[in-house]
Amino acid sequence: MKIKLIFIFLFFLSCNVKSLNMSNDEIHYDFVVYDNQNFYNFSRLIFFPNNKMALIIFFNSQSIVDERISESLTKKNLDEKKFDLWNRKILVFKEITGFRTNYYLYFNKENFIKFFNYLGGINMMLLRRIDLINSQFVYLNKKMLFFGEKLYDYISLDENLQDQTIMEVLEKQYRFQNFFINFIYQLPSKKQIFTNEVELKVLSSFMETNLEQREIKNFFLNLIEYDFLVMEMPLIHKRIGNNDSMILHIEKSRQIYKDTKSRFEENQSDEETITMEIFNAASINRLANNVKSYIHSKTLQVLGTDTYPEELESTVLIDNKGNSKKLKKLEKLLNVSRENIFYIKRISDVEFTFILGKDFNIKTFLKRR
Repeated sequence: MKIKLIFIFLFFLSCNVKSLNMSNDEIHYDFVVYDNQNFYNFSRLIFFPNNKMALIIFFNSQSIVDERISESLTKKNLDEKKFDLWNRKILVFKEITGFRTNYYLYFNKENFIKFFNYLGGINMMLLRRIDLINSQFVYLNKKMLFFGEKLYDYISLDENLQDQTIMEVLEKQYRFQNFFINFIYQLPSKKQIFTNEVELKVLSSFMETNLEQREIKNFFLNLIEYDFLVMEMPLIHKRIGNNDSMILHIEKSRQIYKDTKSRFEENQSDEETITMEIFNAASINRLANNVKSYIHSKTLQVLGTDTYPEELESTVLIDNKGNSKKLKKLEKLLNVSRENIFYIKRISDVEFTFILGKDFNIKTFLKRR
């Protein structure tokens, strides 16, 4: 009897230890949007529960994998069809992180549209007009509400740009990233949907996942609570035939992941420098320069000021890199409302763009500082 009790005690002790260790481990999620025409957008979210932080990596079927990728990927025939292409792309994350995945959330076209229509759409801001062939939607350079159909059209990787310059190829690469980070930034306003069991059940029906309903709820609530960082994977420009292509460099990506993860786990310093640029969209003389003179410091470096091409009614803060911890500092310092904060991935060393609209009052701004 004693032996039996000891065995039971040790069993429960081992379960508790295992549970404790699992809570400290990184947890990997794949969030994937796809259709039946070889169009895929992949994101890997790595949660670090100990630090309440997340690392996000993006990859899509527009990217070509570096030829030096390890044997686990290159041994496959390059002419394989959709399903094997899917598996090969998913394995890219394993090559970079050393981990296949814990959980997945997959959305086909129909369910993606239903999911984001149910959420009431996502606000997006574009810095320039985008003209897509065979699209029923207009994409203007301003703040717009994107419902499911328009969101899916926007992130689609079909060859629907009129010109295929290198900048347009990159712009296509970043559309899914732009959508997804804006979605995360706007999750707090949709929190009540994910905490309502009835509505959560409806949302859960729109995805293919190995998460239980309560785990789906925790996933989205953690996205609200956790700080996150978007990890940049190096894309190398290469001309293949008549097309400009972007090659994903696996070895460099793997090293960046290791370095980023190490810094991430150690937590970033509160004194880390933030870089930004300021644009005047209010038609008030020297407004951007005046704001710069008040906020420029050792830890907040304003690298440039300029006049925005057109007037804007509202002041806007744009995150160019995907660092929520830095964004929270700026949000508080600049007193920008959450509804006017957007993510737009740009090829720039500047982390944030502050656009002063006609609603900006410098006297009120200085009183709040």
